[in-house]
Amino acid sequence: VYVLEAASWVCASEGKRAIAALNAMEERGLKGTKATAWYKSQALLLVGDGESAERYLNKVVSLDSKHRQTAKAQLEQLSQLSE
Repeated sequence: VYVLEAASWVCASEGKRAIAALNAMEERGLKGTKATAWYKSQALLLVGDGESAERYLNKVVSLDSKHRQTAKAQLEQLSQLSE
């Protein structure tokens, strides 16, 4: 439920609310799904936290085949921004 809530907030461009939903899940000791890192990375990008988003995008690349290619592209874009 928390991952779906976070996904909804990401779709609504509400990064802070998405992060709050995922943090609540973590505080309850729940693991989430393969998509958890994806939505966390997108929420972090929405709030402008590129460094943290990069950590989660790297997790996506290794764990989530559905979002892997998009995560790689976003990592490349973040790399170009930091040059």
